[in-house]
Amino acid sequence: MATVLTTTAQDKPLWLRFPAISPDGQLIAFSYKGDLFTVPVGGGLAHQLTTNAAYDACPVWSPDGTKIAWLSMERDGYEADKTRLMVADVIFKESPDGQAGNPSVLNIKDLTSSFKYNAAGPLWSADSKGIYFNALVEIGRAHV
Repeated sequence: MATVLTTTAQDKPLWLRFPAISPDGQLIAFSYKGDLFTVPVGGGLAHQLTTNAAYDACPVWSPDGTKIAWLSMERDGYEADKTRLMVADVIFKESPDGQAGNPSVLNIKDLTSSFKYNAAGPLWSADSKGIYFNALVEIGRAHV
């Protein structure tokens, strides 16, 4: 089920969290009630990008605008859940009038599925081919 949100540039939406402006300056990606949405910078209808039973937040556009990364928890109501780093392709389907339509995400990948600890602070490389983030690493232990 998709959620429809509306706002205008003059409104002060208190629900908009973790806003990220697209590289072309046309859209704002944000988190609302645990899912990601986009809205035109001038206001209007928000379009839902993700549907997660738990929590998606902190969207980060790739510099070329073809991908978006975000932090995600898998289990609802479990705040100690591991924070994963997700990435997806951003696709704009053409509307019936020939204009660029609302974005959708495809090919969603969990880049940290093999990680034991939380991911945080995603940052794209300048060429949009890589993403940097921080996470704890367990190197090893020795008994003394």
